[in-house]
Amino acid sequence: MKIIVLSLLSIFFLLTSCQNTTEKEVVISKESISKPTIKKEVKPATFTEQAKSTLTNTSAPNPGEITQKQPLTAYIKKKMTEGIWHYETAIIVGKPEMQKAYKGKWIQFNPDNTILSGFYEEEGHAGTWVYDEGKDILTVLEGGERPNYTQWKLQFSSNSDDLVIWIGTKRFQNNNTQIKMLRGVTKPKK
Repeated sequence: MKIIVLSLLSIFFLLTSCQNTTEKEVVISKESISKPTIKKEVKPATFTEQAKSTLTNTSAPNPGEITQKQPLTAYIKKKMTEGIWHYETAIIVGKPEMQKAYKGKWIQFNPDNTILSGFYEEEGHAGTWVYDEGKDILTVLEGGERPNYTQWKLQFSSNSDDLVIWIGTKRFQNNNTQIKMLRGVTKPKK
């Protein structure tokens, strides 16, 4: 019952966060879509490579933006860095086919603001993370061939330290995405 209530609340928060688009932002989006671009498409060799390319966001932050400005409290360090977080369920408004790209994805946060992330049993890619405790905002840089920047508003469960809802923000255009994260002790298995 608690999971159903959390899921319904998560969907509500996702839908309300996606309604904050202004008319100006819509016009800019239409203009950028209509501009012709030449892009050579390279097809990924494996499912994992295809999923990584689907999740990659090309918006890069300003230099030095992905740094922890204030030291993390012991509480947040423990809450974030114990275990491996599994992307349990993804909801992507307007792009339900992309939800499959999160299947088997995991992330491990380290106390020194580094991460490892990957799919299923693979080793994963290094990256960094920053957490603003005052705003409950998590910014993640996943490394690899195509670095991926994402930012999330976190909603921790009041009933379990092993459940958190990530709600995408506008910063890296993932505000149509919401993810239910579950803590595990090992990487997910196929």
